[in-house]
Amino acid sequence: MTAATAPAPTIETLRQETAVLDAELKILRSKCAAEQKTLDALEAERGKISEGIALGTAKPSAATEHARKTEQSRATVAGFTTLIAGVQKRYGLAFAELARLETEAKRAAEIDEIAELKSEGAVILARIAETLKGTIGVEIFRYNEIRKRFGVVMDNYAKVGGFPIPPAALAARDARNTLDKQLAVVLAPIQKMIR
Repeated sequence: MTAATAPAPTIETLRQETAVLDAELKILRSKCAAEQKTLDALEAERGKISEGIALGTAKPSAATEHARKTEQSRATVAGFTTLIAGVQKRYGLAFAELARLETEAKRAAEIDEIAELKSEGAVILARIAETLKGTIGVEIFRYNEIRKRFGVVMDNYAKVGGFPIPPAALAARDARNTLDKQLAVVLAPIQKMIR
Protein backbone atom coordinates (compact mmCIF):
# COMPACT_ATOMS: atom_id res chain seq x y z
CA MET A 1 0.00 0.00 0.00
CA THR A 2 1.47 3.34 -1.00
CA ALA A 3 1.12 6.49 1.00
CA ALA A 4 -1.07 9.14 -0.60
CA THR A 5 0.83 12.29 -1.40
CA ALA A 6 -0.70 15.70 -1.27
CA PRO A 7 -1.17 17.35 -4.65
CA ALA A 8 1.48 19.89 -5.54
CA PRO A 9 0.43 23.41 -4.59
CA THR A 10 -0.66 25.68 -7.40
CA ILE A 11 -0.52 29.44 -7.66
CA GLU A 12 -4.26 29.65 -7.00
CA THR A 13 -4.20 27.36 -3.94
CA LEU A 14 -1.22 29.25 -2.53
CA ARG A 15 -2.97 32.59 -3.07
CA GLN A 16 -5.99 31.25 -1.23
CA GLU A 17 -3.80 29.85 1.56
CA THR A 18 -1.89 33.12 2.02
CA ALA A 19 -5.19 35.04 2.09
CA VAL A 20 -6.57 32.70 4.78
CA LEU A 21 -3.34 32.91 6.79
CA ASP A 22 -3.29 36.69 6.47
CA ALA A 23 -6.88 36.89 7.78
CA GLU A 24 -5.97 34.50 10.60
CA LEU A 25 -2.96 36.65 11.49
CA LYS A 26 -5.14 39.77 11.67
CA ILE A 27 -7.60 38.05 14.01
CA LEU A 28 -4.83 36.66 16.24
CA ARG A 29 -3.04 40.01 16.39
CA SER A 30 -6.29 41.77 17.27
CA LYS A 31 -7.04 39.27 20.06
CA CYS A 32 -3.45 39.47 21.31
CA ALA A 33 -3.60 43.28 21.36
CA ALA A 34 -6.89 43.19 23.30
CA GLU A 35 -5.47 40.72 25.81
CA GLN A 36 -2.31 42.83 26.13
CA LYS A 37 -4.51 45.81 27.05
CA THR A 38 -6.21 43.65 29.69
CA LEU A 39 -2.81 42.58 31.04
CA ASP A 40 -1.56 46.18 31.09
CA ALA A 41 -4.70 47.22 33.00
CA LEU A 42 -4.26 44.35 35.48
CA GLU A 43 -0.63 45.28 36.07
CA ALA A 44 -1.61 48.92 36.60
CA GLU A 45 -4.34 47.81 39.04
CA ARG A 46 -1.84 45.73 41.03
CA GLY A 47 -0.40 48.82 42.69
CA LYS A 48 -3.86 49.99 43.79
CA ILE A 49 -4.64 46.57 45.31
CA SER A 50 -1.33 46.60 47.19
CA GLU A 51 -2.09 50.08 48.55
CA GLY A 52 -5.64 48.98 49.48
CA ILE A 53 -4.32 45.98 51.43
CA ALA A 54 -1.80 48.20 53.20
CA LEU A 55 -4.51 50.74 54.10
CA GLY A 56 -6.98 48.00 55.06
CA THR A 57 -9.53 48.91 52.38
CA ALA A 58 -8.96 45.67 50.42
CA LYS A 59 -8.76 42.04 51.54
CA PRO A 60 -5.53 40.07 51.03
CA SER A 61 -7.50 37.53 49.02
CA ALA A 62 -7.99 40.27 46.40
CA ALA A 63 -4.24 40.17 45.75
CA THR A 64 -4.33 36.41 45.23
CA GLU A 65 -7.30 36.67 42.86
CA HIS A 66 -5.62 39.56 41.03
CA ALA A 67 -2.35 37.60 40.72
CA ARG A 68 -4.28 34.65 39.26
CA LYS A 69 -6.02 36.90 36.68
CA THR A 70 -2.71 38.59 35.81
CA GLU A 71 -0.94 35.25 35.35
CA GLN A 72 -3.84 33.93 33.26
CA SER A 73 -3.74 37.07 31.07
CA ARG A 74 0.06 36.82 30.73
CA ALA A 75 -0.29 33.14 29.66
CA THR A 76 -2.99 34.10 27.14
CA VAL A 77 -0.71 36.80 25.60
CA ALA A 78 2.14 34.27 25.44
CA GLY A 79 -0.19 31.75 23.78
CA PHE A 80 -1.32 34.27 21.18
CA THR A 81 2.33 35.22 20.54
CA THR A 82 3.20 31.56 19.93
CA LEU A 83 0.19 31.09 17.65
CA ILE A 84 1.09 34.24 15.71
CA ALA A 85 4.67 33.04 15.25
CA GLY A 86 3.45 29.68 13.91
CA VAL A 87 1.01 31.28 11.48
CA GLN A 88 3.68 33.79 10.36
CA LYS A 89 6.04 30.91 9.65
CA ARG A 90 3.40 29.07 7.58
CA TYR A 91 2.54 32.34 5.81
CA GLY A 92 6.23 32.96 5.03
CA LEU A 93 6.66 29.47 3.59
CA ALA A 94 3.47 29.71 1.52
CA PHE A 95 4.38 33.19 0.29
CA ALA A 96 7.90 32.07 -0.71
CA GLU A 97 6.48 29.09 -2.60
CA LEU A 98 3.90 31.35 -4.27
CA ALA A 99 6.65 33.76 -5.36
CA ARG A 100 8.69 30.84 -6.74
CA LEU A 101 5.74 29.43 -8.70
CA GLU A 102 4.80 32.87 -10.05
CA THR A 103 8.39 33.42 -11.19
CA GLU A 104 8.43 30.02 -12.91
CA ALA A 105 5.09 30.76 -14.57
CA LYS A 106 6.36 34.13 -15.79
CA ARG A 107 9.52 32.54 -17.22
CA ALA A 108 7.51 29.81 -18.92
CA ALA A 109 5.17 32.42 -20.42
CA GLU A 110 8.16 34.41 -21.71
CA ILE A 111 9.67 31.28 -23.28
CA ASP A 112 6.31 30.49 -24.92
CA GLU A 113 6.07 34.07 -26.19
CA ILE A 114 9.60 33.88 -27.62
CA ALA A 115 8.76 30.59 -29.39
CA GLU A 116 5.59 32.14 -30.86
CA LEU A 117 7.48 35.24 -32.01
CA LYS A 118 10.20 33.07 -33.55
CA SER A 119 7.58 31.10 -35.50
CA GLU A 120 5.88 34.30 -36.62
CA GLY A 121 9.25 35.73 -37.70
CA ALA A 122 10.03 32.60 -39.73
CA VAL A 123 6.67 32.90 -41.52
CA ILE A 124 7.32 36.58 -42.25
CA LEU A 125 10.80 35.81 -43.61
CA ALA A 126 9.35 33.12 -45.87
CA ARG A 127 6.83 35.65 -47.23
CA ILE A 128 9.60 38.23 -47.73
CA ALA A 129 11.74 35.68 -49.57
CA GLU A 130 8.79 34.73 -51.79
CA THR A 131 8.00 38.39 -52.48
CA LEU A 132 11.62 39.18 -53.32
CA LYS A 133 11.91 36.11 -55.52
CA GLY A 134 8.79 37.19 -57.40
CA THR A 135 9.81 40.82 -57.80
CA ILE A 136 13.59 40.77 -58.21
CA GLY A 137 14.35 37.08 -58.69
CA VAL A 138 15.21 37.45 -62.38
CA GLU A 139 17.51 40.39 -61.70
CA ILE A 140 19.31 38.55 -58.88
CA PHE A 141 19.73 35.50 -61.13
CA ARG A 142 21.24 37.65 -63.90
CA TYR A 143 23.47 39.48 -61.39
CA ASN A 144 24.85 36.13 -60.19
CA GLU A 145 25.54 35.09 -63.81
CA ILE A 146 27.56 38.29 -64.33
CA ARG A 147 29.54 37.64 -61.12
CA LYS A 148 30.21 34.04 -62.22
CA ARG A 149 31.47 35.28 -65.61
CA PHE A 150 33.91 37.62 -63.84
CA GLY A 151 35.03 34.63 -61.76
CA VAL A 152 35.60 32.49 -64.85
CA VAL A 153 37.76 35.20 -66.42
CA MET A 154 39.83 35.49 -63.21
CA ASP A 155 40.14 31.69 -62.85
CA ASN A 156 41.26 31.20 -66.45
CA TYR A 157 44.10 33.69 -66.05
CA ALA A 158 44.97 32.30 -62.64
CA LYS A 159 45.44 28.82 -64.18
CA VAL A 160 47.86 30.25 -66.69
CA GLY A 161 49.66 32.11 -63.93
CA GLY A 162 52.49 34.49 -64.33
CA PHE A 163 53.18 38.15 -63.85
CA PRO A 164 52.11 40.74 -64.54
CA ILE A 165 48.46 39.85 -63.93
CA PRO A 166 46.61 40.27 -67.22
CA PRO A 167 44.49 43.43 -67.54
CA ALA A 168 41.31 41.39 -68.23
CA ALA A 169 41.69 39.53 -64.88
CA LEU A 170 42.28 42.81 -63.04
CA ALA A 171 39.31 44.43 -64.78
CA ALA A 172 37.05 41.43 -63.92
CA ARG A 173 38.14 41.56 -60.25
CA ASP A 174 37.60 45.33 -60.06
CA ALA A 175 34.21 45.07 -61.78
CA ARG A 176 33.02 42.32 -59.41
CA ASN A 177 34.20 44.24 -56.31
CA THR A 178 32.57 47.45 -57.56
CA LEU A 179 29.26 45.71 -58.25
CA ASP A 180 29.34 43.94 -54.85
CA LYS A 181 29.84 47.30 -53.15
CA GLN A 182 26.94 48.74 -55.13
CA LEU A 183 24.77 45.78 -54.13
CA ALA A 184 25.64 46.45 -50.46
CA VAL A 185 24.54 50.07 -50.94
CA VAL A 186 21.30 48.94 -52.59
CA LEU A 187 20.57 46.48 -49.75
CA ALA A 188 21.55 48.91 -46.96
CA PRO A 189 18.04 50.45 -46.59
CA ILE A 190 16.58 46.96 -46.23
CA GLN A 191 19.17 46.16 -43.56
CA LYS A 192 18.21 49.37 -41.70
CA MET A 193 14.53 48.38 -41.76
CA ILE A 194 15.40 45.10 -40.06
CA ARG A 195 17.26 46.70 -37.14
